[in-house]
Amino acid sequence: MKQWKRTWVSAVLCASLGAAAAHAAEPGKDNGVQRENKVDLKISAQVNRAVLYGESGGTDETFFVDNDNSSTRLRVVGTGKVDKYLDVGAQIEVEIESNSSGNIRFKQNGAANRTFQERKIEVFLKHEVFGNFWLGQGSMASDGSSEVNLSGTTVVSSANIASFAGGLAFRMEPGGFGPRIGQAFNNFDGLGRDDRVRYDTPTFAGFQASTSVDDDDGYDAALRFARSFDGIKVAAAASHVRARQKTQNFRAQNSGSFSVLFPSGLNATLAYGRRRIANRVDPEFWYASLGWIFDVIDYGPTAVSIDYGRTDDLNAAGDEATVYGAYIVQNITRVGTELYAGIRQHKLRRPMVSLDDVFAAMSGVRVKF
Repeated sequence: MKQWKRTWVSAVLCASLGAAAAHAAEPGKDNGVQRENKVDLKISAQVNRAVLYGESGGTDETFFVDNDNSSTRLRVVGTGKVDKYLDVGAQIEVEIESNSSGNIRFKQNGAANRTFQERKIEVFLKHEVFGNFWLGQGSMASDGSSEVNLSGTTVVSSANIASFAGGLAFRMEPGGFGPRIGQAFNNFDGLGRDDRVRYDTPTFAGFQASTSVDDDDGYDAALRFARSFDGIKVAAAASHVRARQKTQNFRAQNSGSFSVLFPSGLNATLAYGRRRIANRVDPEFWYASLGWIFDVIDYGPTAVSIDYGRTDDLNAAGDEATVYGAYIVQNITRVGTELYAGIRQHKLRRPMVSLDDVFAAMSGVRVKF
């Protein structure tokens, strides 16, 4: 594995540096001469705050949270055009969360969780003919492969069930707390973000393939598709992951998602994933949503959706975790704002254990600028 990894990384770096050198060189000129820096700088950010209510077995609390479905963050991107085919750039993106909706707890006693961490710190080469190369902290090729969704409600709902209220625990009978929502549900969404090298092919007829390797012996591959047919938008992704040997307890996983949006605004999404674990039952997840995007006021489109998800055998063999919910998002496009609300009912069935459902409701605002 390590020899394969070294060979893969060397090939990608050589190819990317070769492409950059070939297109940066100008015949008859000394390329060692310092030239004017013509890098375009773009700064963007978003703040996403919400009120979250949770209840299980008579225990209920209200929290003021950062919505982990799409957290508060700041992004700086610098891009320079070497020629008409090649762009070179860098990206820094940080996440700033206070009281993440994915980590809050019953009986939290006012001790809000706070994080300031990197999401992306990377350099990239984007070439129209040879594809894209990425180096640094950023998305692995499989990141997002379980979360393709055209419903227009992903600010509050997605296949990532734990982002809504993942820290809340199922109340046990006769007392105490059992597993948290984030321990019972998972959408096996690839290897997330890490320090890695990644390559994306150019897009052909709507298809794009990607592969990456991280610094912990994890590697993956993904295939994505996005295209419109007579006004019908279709998007899909699928990925295969070989586990990080040092930090993960699974060998491999496969996952994917598919979403379609019709001109009428009706849309549907499906997602599935399975993880291979040594010496126990392989956990699986399913997710489905139905939605409608329509215009009811002049400020911007309104999106509504319902969804259902299930994860089996994740926290323990025999577990059956199910969730269903309903959501609404109102866009105010002129000021980059979304007003949203959603409810979810979470259930966990475990042999020989009685666990109360967890109900959660969230309402908030995301502002992009």
